Amino acid sequence: MDTLMDLLMESFQEQYTSDYTYPPLLIAFCAVLIIIAIVTLWKIFQKAGQPGWKALIPVYNSYISFKIVWKVKWFVISFIANVLSIITSILLFVYITSYPTASVMLVFVSFFLSLFSLVINLVWLFKLSRAFGHGAGYGLGLIFLSPIFLLILAFGKSEYVGPVRKSRSDNSRSVVERSKPNDFKDFFYDKNDIIVVLIIVALAGLVIYSRIGSIMKYPEVLAEKVAKTQTEETYKSSSEDNSSQTETIKITIEESDTASTVAQKLFNAGVITSSEEFESYVSEQGKTDSLKTGTFQIPSSPTSEEILNIIAN
Repeated sequence: MDTLMDLLMESFQEQYTSDYTYPPLLIAFCAVLIIIAIVTLWKIFQKAGQPGWKALIPVYNSYISFKIVWKVKWFVISFIANVLSIITSILLFVYITSYPTASVMLVFVSFFLSLFSLVINLVWLFKLSRAFGHGAGYGLGLIFLSPIFLLILAFGKSEYVGPVRKSRSDNSRSVVERSKPNDFKDFFYDKNDIIVVLIIVALAGLVIYSRIGSIMKYPEVLAEKVAKTQTEETYKSSSEDNSSQTETIKITIEESDTASTVAQKLFNAGVITSSEEFESYVSEQGKTDSLKTGTFQIPSSPTSEEILNIIAN
């Protein structure tokens, strides 16, 4: 059974090596989804007191997203983790067939970087829910049904209340004072959100752990597949060359045929490129009257000498 990574790799290779063109309707549908996503983020930014146009700028819109619901430093950490994950994925794709053993380490690095970034983004979704006055339940909705709950957040009656944490004096919620945040305590200020995120990650980890053997063997499996494919292509190419080399052309010479007639038959069959030159060669070799009668198998691309050895005494 193919692993998930097998399917992803095959999909990637098919996408970037085939001449397949996407239907215009699919392209239009994706464009509509992108526009809806931009408008939704624009509206959320406006509710949070930020200019909507900031949703149009890649990376910067993520920075603003973290700024309005959590802390900028976590955006920086997440961004670095994503960049490193992309780099390791590229290295894995480039070197996986050449260095399957070393690629195992890249698989681990890429996996843990992606997992770390996933945890940050899941916590961010809960922070987004809290920043608009909702609880952990809405945060789960943002995780599992993001498009729907983001649209509700943007166009519904939800109001932005800002990042919140438990006050040290009581259990009430208050807007974060940004002057001197307590970094460690601020990250764990809402245990419910953290616990839910860890449960989700743990469940995902169990699923991945059940397939870890296949995942770790993937570099070697892919290397074997590539080697097998190359061997088959080499064998096929060699077979085609051998087939072309052993291909023969049937020529029949009758008693009434002269050297000129035979030369014309050879030319018509594509054995020689010039009937006059072959006739002259036969004459030079003194074989004009030594041509044999019968049916002969002439190999493809023969020399004049090889032809004459077959059809003349």
